[in-house]
Amino acid sequence: MSKLMRPPAKSLTELPPRLRNKIVLEPETAGETHACWLWTGSFVAPRQRFKHYPVPDDRERFTENVGSIVNDRGTPNAWSKEMGYAVPANRVIYAECHGIPIRDVPRLERCRNERCVSPWHGRVLGAVPNRRAIPEPIVEPQPGGPSFERTLAILKHVRPYAGMTPESAAVDAELKPEDVTPEVWRAYQAWDAEQPPDED
Repeated sequence: MSKLMRPPAKSLTELPPRLRNKIVLEPETAGETHACWLWTGSFVAPRQRFKHYPVPDDRERFTENVGSIVNDRGTPNAWSKEMGYAVPANRVIYAECHGIPIRDVPRLERCRNERCVSPWHGRVLGAVPNRRAIPEPIVEPQPGGPSFERTLAILKHVRPYAGMTPESAAVDAELKPEDVTPEVWRAYQAWDAEQPPDED
């Protein structure tokens, strides 16, 4: 355990059944402190994707197809009632074990085992950007409004992976996290499912 990771308040057996039943210890004889908590639920496979380099503010967005290929790790996903969509399972487990809202979960460095969601494995990297400074929930724009249409158009242009979290998609598209609302993200996922990417 990293010296920066504080011990969780709850053990594996104290988690809600919807989470506990999807976790197995590996190896079983190591105990929950040292063993990996392998997530058997939803899992987004590793992938390569194209990430655009930032465009200066005085230039039209995405005028040049300049960027690099980045490798995304496989990510266990779990549904978050608080957020209203699936998020990385290690963040859900961390929130449950420490008794905090998922919006207050800091940035976490994950275990080297891609399926591990143990709150004992990893390292705290710092506060979540643009989260702790928000005292009130963000008022989400209604579907069909200018902000909704503009954000959806940018997402369609950049085309982030539909299996990632809205926060990660916002980073890819150089948007504010609050711009990619659950409604916008669901609309983008529906569009993405109907528009398979072109194969070279």
